[in-house]
Amino acid sequence: MTGGGSATPETITVLLDAQGRALTKSVRWLGGKLVKGTYPNASEFRAMVVEVDSIASLTEALDAIVSDGHAAVIRGEPSRFYPRNGSPVFRLLRPQEGLVAARTGARISNYAIRKHNLEPDHDNRWAVTWLPMFEDCPRAWVIFDVDRIPVPEHMAGDWVDDPDSSVEHVLSLLPEPFQSATCWWSLSSSAAVPCKTGREVSGTFKLKLAFWLDRALTGAEVKRWMAAEKAPVDPAVFNAIQLIYLARPKLGHGLHDPVPRRSGIWQGEADTVEVPALLPEPEPHGYATGAAGFAPAEGLDDLCDALRARLEGELHVREHLMQAARAYVRQRAPNVEQTPLVAALEGVALE
Repeated sequence: MTGGGSATPETITVLLDAQGRALTKSVRWLGGKLVKGTYPNASEFRAMVVEVDSIASLTEALDAIVSDGHAAVIRGEPSRFYPRNGSPVFRLLRPQEGLVAARTGARISNYAIRKHNLEPDHDNRWAVTWLPMFEDCPRAWVIFDVDRIPVPEHMAGDWVDDPDSSVEHVLSLLPEPFQSATCWWSLSSSAAVPCKTGREVSGTFKLKLAFWLDRALTGAEVKRWMAAEKAPVDPAVFNAIQLIYLARPKLGHGLHDPVPRRSGIWQGEADTVEVPALLPEPEPHGYATGAAGFAPAEGLDDLCDALRARLEGELHVREHLMQAARAYVRQRAPNVEQTPLVAALEGVALE
């Protein structure tokens, strides 16, 4: 390969579930039926930091994660508060107020606090502040999550068998600097899943693409760049502590991986992406973005109407759903009923 590496040491943060569960989806037989399992609801993690200095070493690290089948990665890095003894930590970017059980020191979930309107009483519950265990940092690598691009008719049903052609098609839709750059690719666990008749292949491309940049960028810079280019990638993975799931799916007894290759390298004309000298500037303070962009809502109907307007023409909805939920909770806390809120947002997402 040609192309330069990073001038300064670069790393990638690998997370493992503290309970040892695989951070991936699963498929297994249960009572004669195929049951699909989603990602585990992990809250505590152990972090490992892997050094990388080029697309070659990045590929080696990411291939190992896919093959191992247990880990995920994040853009952020362990902060100065991360324990040296490797104790499990929460995935926090900012300090978070909370409660613990006075007798055991066990964390009381935010859901339980809201549901039962719990407060510290010094006998049963103590107030604590959870320190931020991770922090944002510029990265010379970037991983794209692609899951909404429709598969062309001539590739439908078997695009997972020809990943090179699939990657080339997706690359043609990305900003110009990425189109001819070497990249690592990985088929997502939902790209194809076993079924009784063989396999069920997604009608949209579902894969991750990793690139090496000629200069390090923050997640916010990447997000603004991709938004300006209207790139068909999910912006959620540019957040510092967003889990980026890479592990191969966990298949039950008697099931086989429905794709011939889970990951690989697509060789481009250059091994680094040339980042434009000028990137989009942050919007002026006060511009209606993020959770702050949602005006106070009289109720869930108003919130859903605002969310529909925000989603018009958008390929990816996850980040907007999170922002709508944050805005509503901030406006109405602590009197928020979680179940109706989740149901309303899910309804808009499925429209």
